[in-house]
Amino acid sequence: WSANDSFIQIRAGDYFSHHQHYDAGHFTAYYHQSIIADAAVYHDNYLKPSRLNFSIRTVAKNSLILIDPNEKVFPNDFFKQNINAGGQRIVSPTGSAIISTHDWLNNADTYKGAKLERFENKEGEFVFVEFDLSNSYKNSENKAKRITRQLLFLPKSQQLIVTDNINAIVDKVRAKS
Repeated sequence: WSANDSFIQIRAGDYFSHHQHYDAGHFTAYYHQSIIADAAVYHDNYLKPSRLNFSIRTVAKNSLILIDPNEKVFPNDFFKQNINAGGQRIVSPTGSAIISTHDWLNNADTYKGAKLERFENKEGEFVFVEFDLSNSYKNSENKAKRITRQLLFLPKSQQLIVTDNINAIVDKVRAKS
């Protein structure tokens, strides 16, 4: 590493524990200092409303917010009110129910998250990644059919280009009008 190197971290993958946040597609960027970061603050009390209703959720990240006004978000008894922030599905926010690798594999659909679709790197010229984020948003039938995020980094000019593609589901009420 040199003093002029950049660091870009991209969050994506399946859910493995309650320590993960609902941030598939979120990225952070550093160049001499933090340029793009996460707005969440970790607290010593993981049942604190600010953690449950903001810090672990998609709204605290730079991932996509897709609102379904009818969505109910009560993942467990620790969530006292419906905070519908349009984010990704909340799988296990306060404790993992996974008891073994076998258990995780048998319930794999429950824990599916983002998937790396494409990665290309031409040293010194560009880095390109594409993720399918669709499974991370499957908490609502009315969000989207397919969601992808592409990131292109051009190191010579220190440019990061982000493109999101959403294959929307047509609103059934508007479709009848």
